Amino acid sequence: MIETPSGYYRQLLAGIDEVTTNGFELGYDAPLVEENTEDGFWMFNESKFVVQAVNNFNVDQVLPLGVKVAEGGIMKFSLDGLENISNDQVIYLHDKETNVYRDLRTSDYEVNLSIGEYLNRFEVVFNSTLNVIDNNLDAMDVYYSNADNSIVIINPMLENIESVEMYNMPGQSVYKFNSLSNNSAYTLKTASLSAGAYIVSMKTSNGVVSTKVLVK
Repeated sequence: MIETPSGYYRQLLAGIDEVTTNGFELGYDAPLVEENTEDGFWMFNESKFVVQAVNNFNVDQVLPLGVKVAEGGIMKFSLDGLENISNDQVIYLHDKETNVYRDLRTSDYEVNLSIGEYLNRFEVVFNSTLNVIDNNLDAMDVYYSNADNSIVIINPMLENIESVEMYNMPGQSVYKFNSLSNNSAYTLKTASLSAGAYIVSMKTSNGVVSTKVLVK
């Protein structure tokens, strides 16, 4: 399932049938018919689909995903349900821009996206030999201290933070901090901000962490 920044949900289905391929088969694959201003879809044959059938989920299988964003903010990828899938079948969301692999059976993947269409950035893969290194990112905590007008970052695993950027909900950058290194905690001072929701996006050596914060 894909949840867009504006809160739109799109459920996508992928399944296995030995008579199918990674191309289009009538009766097995379903094109995207009603496209919304924000949406998600499988990408193959240079077209958009909501249902895709393939003949395997082997280690070399790749299912490209496309997303469309009309309002900048957090895009979430998650598993809504599994049927007739073995417990040892791995399912990863691969963000090719950050090279993060997220085990969707363990946790959702969230990323801050600006307005636009992303047709070549995301894919679902099934390779259990991948070196998945984003677990330390789950231990990080980010919040906004309204008392101090500051972004507060808790970094218990000493993840190397390359930059931190704060966006308003239309996707405009309002603050950026570079070269933070790998301290256990940071307090990043900002000026007084208008009340509302913002996105704090941290770029680390192992991927990007994006968190929604509230300024009062």
